Amino acid sequence: MESQPESDLLTALLSYKTADSLPPELISKLISYDNIFSFESSFKSPITHASLLAKLSIFYSIHPEITSYISSKSLKSSVFYYDLWKFYLPFALHLNESFKKSQKPLIQGIVGVQGAGKTTFTEVIVLILQHLNLKVSAISIDDFYKTFAEREIIRQKDPRFKWRGPPGTHDLETAIDLVKAIKSQKSPYSFPIFDKSLHHGEGDRIKDLIVEKVDILLFEGWFVGMRPMEKGYFMENQALSCEEDRRFAEDISGILGGYCELWDLLDDLIVLWPEDVDFSKSWRVEAEEKMKGQGKEGKSTGEINEFVDYFWRAVNPKIYIEELIRKKGASFKFNFNVGHELTKIERFLY
Repeated sequence: MESQPESDLLTALLSYKTADSLPPELISKLISYDNIFSFESSFKSPITHASLLAKLSIFYSIHPEITSYISSKSLKSSVFYYDLWKFYLPFALHLNESFKKSQKPLIQGIVGVQGAGKTTFTEVIVLILQHLNLKVSAISIDDFYKTFAEREIIRQKDPRFKWRGPPGTHDLETAIDLVKAIKSQKSPYSFPIFDKSLHHGEGDRIKDLIVEKVDILLFEGWFVGMRPMEKGYFMENQALSCEEDRRFAEDISGILGGYCELWDLLDDLIVLWPEDVDFSKSWRVEAEEKMKGQGKEGKSTGEINEFVDYFWRAVNPKIYIEELIRKKGASFKFNFNVGHELTKIERFLY
């Protein structure tokens, strides 16, 4: 995790313009710190002078765009640069190498609770990989929601689906067809666009975005890659205190089975995860307050907690992530503290 000397070291990088201008002692310290903790060090192979210079070269070349990104998102720069150096940048280079080896479209899955940083991660990875001349697209499971009219029919049949979000509210056929088309390189591709502001926040599909080429697709979402629990799990183990909630979770688990065809199309899956899952609610409150500060309508803290609890009753994040990792469904798990600082990297070798 971040220490003050290392934070100061990363800040010192901003005083220079190119990798060649860095003093040797600064490069040596960077190698030392990265060998202790970084995405690269999780591979258990020493970080070399050459590999660090390559990383620094990309760092300086994207720095103007990164500065603009930090400003536009009102991010805490020290935390962002730490995560950029330890995680975003090396992971982007890892994806670049994976694509270069296969020369086939790569589908990278990302799963994490609400507020875990999935959007920031995908936006920054896209920025870096586009700089490396790759055609990169990002999409969320949220982009595949059924239309408002279709969800109204679902709600009338089963009032438990009072909000969009849980398995059963998505157009799975469209999602599967899109990912299959990308993997088989049958372009152009139609990416659905979902406007969450329509119908008083219920949202609706509005149009498709036509994309001609995709080298890497980042596919993110709060339950991406999660598989159904064994039949009767929630009823027999009483993981939830209320029988009504147990029945809802059990039914959703059955519906989740239909998503496995989509998850099977992912080439890889990583987990973005808080040290405490309840951080998710704090992060949602922060995001809502920031939105209100921009003059937009937002939910109260009570409404946010109710909304998040609804999602978690459907697909309990802690239960499903533990099961996902136990069943060898992810390659990496990245932990963050409440301030969104990367604190731990777990690599799973299967």
